[in-house]
Amino acid sequence: MPRFLSFRCSVIVLALFAICGGSAPAAAQYFGQNKVQYRSFDFQVMKTDHFDIYFYESERPGIDIAARMAERWRVRLERLLKHELRGRQPLVLYGSHTDFEQTNVIGGAIGEGTGGVTEPVKRRIVLPLAGPLADTDHVIGHELVHAFQFDLSAAVGRHAETPLSRLPLWFIEGMAEYLSLGSVDANAAMRVRDASSRSSSSTSSSRRPSGSGMNTASSPGSNESQSSAT
Repeated sequence: MPRFLSFRCSVIVLALFAICGGSAPAAAQYFGQNKVQYRSFDFQVMKTDHFDIYFYESERPGIDIAARMAERWRVRLERLLKHELRGRQPLVLYGSHTDFEQTNVIGGAIGEGTGGVTEPVKRRIVLPLAGPLADTDHVIGHELVHAFQFDLSAAVGRHAETPLSRLPLWFIEGMAEYLSLGSVDANAAMRVRDASSRSSSSTSSSRRPSGSGMNTASSPGSNESQSSAT
């Protein structure tokens, strides 16, 4: 009998633990989901005419170049959008993508394919100095477009909805890519041609009579297999 009571008590305790644990955030219930910081960064601040650039000593050689890029992009975008950013613009730079993934400026995990982030509250731009200078220049320009978007659509009032929140993501990101790359870009043109060809092929295949004997879902060159590859 005591053994049976002990078993019942164990079951009750486990049930209560499961109920209490169920109210915790999902991210906290799985090992490895929290952002891991492998090292601490001793950030310094370089002040240019319009930017506060945060960096640490190991990336010092590239900071002057990044500062010139940022100031050039600010001039271009202010002239193009006919708008001057309010206040100073924060720019947080990391020396590698691994360091960038550890940032606490942005909540949540940062994937390997993320080249930079601009958070809307304080308009902070965060990105790694990795890859060719042309890529860094493009990412700074892209993220600075987002900073202009956030500044232009700033909410009136504390809890007001910003106009930017009502725009589709394709427009927000498309505008940033268009203004940072220009109207002529080989990679962008390739993707448009690829999307156009897939769209036309899917339209023509949908016009075929059913039961034609061609299984487009399993054929090697079908749209589905191309989509999963990209």
